Formats: sequence, structure tokens, C-alpha cells
Amino acid sequence: MLEAIDSIAKQKLNRYEAVIITSKRARKLNEKLRKQQEQQNLFEEAPVKNGALRVTSIALKELAEGALQFEKPNNQN
Repeated sequence: MLEAIDSIAKQKLNRYEAVIITSKRARKLNEKLRKQQEQQNLFEEAPVKNGALRVTSIALKELAEGALQFEKPNNQN
């Protein structure tokens, strides 16, 4: 995960933008995972098992790899 953070630091994003983008992506991943689990009737509040990545780690990795598309809002004065 440190590699992902280093890669994000090299991009032209400030840390606050990176946090917002990562958290939005993590929420979407978490929502998708919960829907899949509900469909399989396996929805439980259980901790992540060994070897499984947390949604925040996945989102950070995607941002570092440039796999996420985002648009900066126009600054209006």
C-alpha cells in the first residue's frame, strides 16, 4: 500500500483530493460487495479474512494505477 501512496504523491493531486477520490471509490466498492453478498444470502458483518484486500486498499491501488477517472469542479468566485 505504501507503493500506491508514493505513486499518488507523484501525481498532480493534493492529499485532500486523493482522500476524497479514494473514499468515494471505497464506498462504491463496499456498496457493490454488500449487494453481491445480499444476493447470495451471505450478508454478515464479518471482518475481512486473511488475504482479502480492504475496499480502501483497493481504491488506493486503483487511484495510484490511474484506473479511476474523476473530474475537478470548476472554481467559481
